Amino acid sequence: MAVARSRRLRAVKPNPGIRASYRKAMASMIRQMHEDYLREIDALYSALESRITGDAKWRSPMERLNDLLTKLSDRWTNRFAALASSIVPRTVKHIFTRVKDTRRQTLKDMGFNIKISKSRVMDDRVQALILASAADVESIPATYAGRVAKAVSNSVVAGLDREALTQELHKGLGIELRKARHISRDQTNKATQALARVTDEEIGFEEGVWIHVPGSKTSRETHIKMDGKKFKLGEGLYDSDVKRKVIPGELWLCQCDYEPLIPDSWRMA
Repeated sequence: MAVARSRRLRAVKPNPGIRASYRKAMASMIRQMHEDYLREIDALYSALESRITGDAKWRSPMERLNDLLTKLSDRWTNRFAALASSIVPRTVKHIFTRVKDTRRQTLKDMGFNIKISKSRVMDDRVQALILASAADVESIPATYAGRVAKAVSNSVVAGLDREALTQELHKGLGIELRKARHISRDQTNKATQALARVTDEEIGFEEGVWIHVPGSKTSRETHIKMDGKKFKLGEGLYDSDVKRKVIPGELWLCQCDYEPLIPDSWRMA
């Protein structure tokens, strides 16, 4: 049975501006990392090119290149850790402020003047989201470094010149930029829904209606079937694909949200 619209509050949507700012910060750092790798590798590869493309043994050139790759990997691991420690807490806290302000205004528009107090549970949820989001940001330099190391090793073994290597390295930039876009979308969706849920539970809401939000590559058949179904905010709905209950926005790139249900005791005459 469908739940009457009069009993539902509007869903809190992810803010496009917050998402864009998050993505741009990661993309800027990725481009800086890419240019740094290209510059350093090109300089050393150029100095070693005659030994790599000729008949000489390449063990020593590969060792020198590995030393450089280790140095670059350490450098950018540290820089992305610093980025994560600054941008992630700020982003999550901006989302939390927006969630609370949006929910407070929605309730006020409906005639409910409710104060949303910060609780220990809210603080715990914010910290958990910060840790999870930071881990995703910090994973970027490791995957990039692994891809670069493989490209360099293959180039040395095949005796390729630095132009061929540079072309191969450029492919990694696009891959990491797409990853940054996916991380920003996933993390802003996840944070918005998780923080909306903890805010609603703090207010006193217990149930919500699942709203499936389609995406060109992110719609799940199980979530399409969940659309319009009522669920307990503290439990979610059973997803047969992952064999457990999930909440909107929890799974990777899930864009679903929910509309909380006003308890019957709150209904105005």
